[in-house]
Order: sequence, then C-alpha cells, then structure tokens
Amino acid sequence: MKFLALLSASLLCLSGQQTSTESPHRCSEVTQTSRLLQAANAPSDEDLKAAGSACERYFTLMRDRQPDAAQTALVNANATMDRIGLTEMAIFVRFERAAAGVAGIQRFYVLADLAKTAFNLGEIGKAEALARELLLEAPKYPKDWNYGNALYYGNFVLGRIALRRGDAPAAGKYLVESAHTPGSPQLNSFGPNVTLAKDLLEKGVTAPVLEYFALCKNFWKADRGQLDGWIATVRRGSVPKFFGGNLEY
Repeated sequence: MKFLALLSASLLCLSGQQTSTESPHRCSEVTQTSRLLQAANAPSDEDLKAAGSACERYFTLMRDRQPDAAQTALVNANATMDRIGLTEMAIFVRFERAAAGVAGIQRFYVLADLAKTAFNLGEIGKAEALARELLLEAPKYPKDWNYGNALYYGNFVLGRIALRRGDAPAAGKYLVESAHTPGSPQLNSFGPNVTLAKDLLEKGVTAPVLEYFALCKNFWKADRGQLDGWIATVRRGSVPKFFGGNLEY
C-alpha cells in the first residue's frame, strides 16, 4: 500500500496539465478498490477486473521507467473504462463499498483518498464524515507511514468544505492545522497540496496561507526554494502560479 501511494503521488505530480484521457486518477482508485475487495473476500467485479488489467499495464511500465509506453497504456486504460462505463462516480461507489468491507489499518490507508474523491465529486456530507473519521483513526497509528498523511488530508478536506460553505476563517484554521503534520513519504517528497491555499488567496485571505507555507518547510525539505518563492509572491500581494502535482494529489 505504501508503494502504491508513492507511485500514485509521483504520477499525479506529472499530471497537472493532463486531459481526462491522460489522468491516472481512475487507475489509482481501480487498483485500490480491487485490493480492498480481495482483502474483504468480496465477489469479483468483472468491470473492475477489465479495468484493473489495463491499468496494471500502465503501472508496470511506469515502474519500469518507460514513460512513453506508459502514457499510451494509460490512454488505453481510460478508453477501456469509458467503454464499460467506469466513470469517476461509478468507481467511487465501488471504492466506498469495498472500503466498508475492511477495518483497522486497511481502512485507515484509504480514508484520505475516499474523502478527497467524495469532495471532488460533490459528495460533501460523505467527504466531511470520512475526513473526521480519518482524524479520529490517526492517533491509533502514530508510528505508521500514513499517520502524517492522515493529519494533513483530514484537515485539508475539512478546510475545503468550510470554504465551500463560505467560512473562510475556519478554512484558514484547517489549512494551518494540516501543516502541523510530521510529514510522510509522500509529503516529504512531493510537498503539500496547495489547492486550499490558492482558493483562500483568491479570496484575499493571506495570513493563514503565509503561516501554512512556513510550516510546510518542516517536512518539505526538497522544495528547491518554492516555498520561499510562494511566500515572497504572497507578500507582494499576488497569487503564486502553482502548477503540477501540488494542485492535484
């Protein structure tokens, strides 16, 4: 599960400018859903099996460092999912159902993706419940590699929900709280998701964003000066030009 999370994060960092046929989102969720169904000894899903086979070809080529062939495989995998009707929502329904069949650390590993996907699909009530569950579960696994992700994304999703509801002060508090994470393999390597920070800046809210960027320095040591650049841009009264995976994963 840790390897899949790292691979998914790296893929999303490359997908910031991609079209829907080139995005790895659905493949990542298909793979996680299939593994959850296996763990729960649930009946096989023929559509997921077909999609999983196509997606596995893509992941294998990425692991083998064959990006051009992998890109072709990804387009083919998304075309397969389009053909059999595996939309983002259809996959989410299966993902949610599969997650309900597991417990403990297996469910802990997928709660962040479930919460983020629910929010992106407009399932705000579900997103809130999943984010709160994630934050409640996190203290049970303080030594696990996913602990930092849980603290980060639980607050991140709640912040996005608060802003969606028009509560910018609460959103800013959740943003700052998310950056109090100790980090994780994914956050340490690829940095934070800046979507909520960007949304707040576009509404003229700067103080919590500046605090957030400063706190992110505690775990994102390989930022190559990006955080300082973003801080300087905000202090000049502008919104940084964010790009790539920091707006995606």
